[in-house]
Amino acid sequence: LLGVSVDNSYVGVGSDLQNLKPAEPSINSSRGNKYYANETTLASFEPRDEVKGDIARILFYMVTMYSNLTLVDTTPYTYQMAMLSVLLAWNDLDPVDDFERNRNEYIYTYQHNRNPFIDYPEFVDLIWDNL
Repeated sequence: LLGVSVDNSYVGVGSDLQNLKPAEPSINSSRGNKYYANETTLASFEPRDEVKGDIARILFYMVTMYSNLTLVDTTPYTYQMAMLSVLLAWNDLDPVDDFERNRNEYIYTYQHNRNPFIDYPEFVDLIWDNL
């Protein structure tokens, strides 16, 4: 749904380390290109509770970093990520933890940028509070 081909020679939306999250191969395969939601269906995927906030903050970062991406509350198309209302709830359900902080630090050593929603979780409410 990012709308780009990804290979090792491209630096940008498709290779941003902040958008990569370690997962067991079987889980990654079962998710495929499904959007995130509160249930797993043919079109949507629900991760385990322990990573829901992490995923939400990654997607908040992506739409902030890349102006062609948006968060929607409908089935997403190219350049869209869903479900915004679910991601907002997940952000509250699973607060920032040490794993995320360490991951953010590690990514900074390579990519020289940070996910502000990990450093300043209150930004989520400041930006999306009117929903």
